[in-house]
Amino acid sequence: TSSSTVTTSSPTGVPTLNPTDGPTKKPLLFCEVGRDIECRGCQKNHYAGKYNYCDKSNPVNNKKDCEWVGGPGDCKFPAKRSVSFEECYSLCQAEDGCTHFVNNGWSCNLHLVSTCTQVNQPYGSVILYSPGSC
Repeated sequence: TSSSTVTTSSPTGVPTLNPTDGPTKKPLLFCEVGRDIECRGCQKNHYAGKYNYCDKSNPVNNKKDCEWVGGPGDCKFPAKRSVSFEECYSLCQAEDGCTHFVNNGWSCNLHLVSTCTQVNQPYGSVILYSPGSC
């Protein structure tokens, strides 16, 4: 097993992770954007194994070389039926143009759009996240 302790003895006084033995995971840096934000446009749906809405019709799309649903080339890929939060975070980090992601423990949708907007009606339990700090 591995263990870690948090210490505040760094020169800046900011807590740092001090591994005591074994491998440690790099902490995830993400922002919980909320339930009342909507990202319309390009999505990489890992559960379905395809990009959706990633064509040139929406100017906020960061990926525009697919069709409305799927398309040629890399627009379809092997589906992943179980994706953890950590894996979804990493997939967003690795995906060119990914600005936000949604994960509910089994599905991972990456949002590849330049802007998202606030809406009046929250989407139930769906929480939108953004990699990086708030």
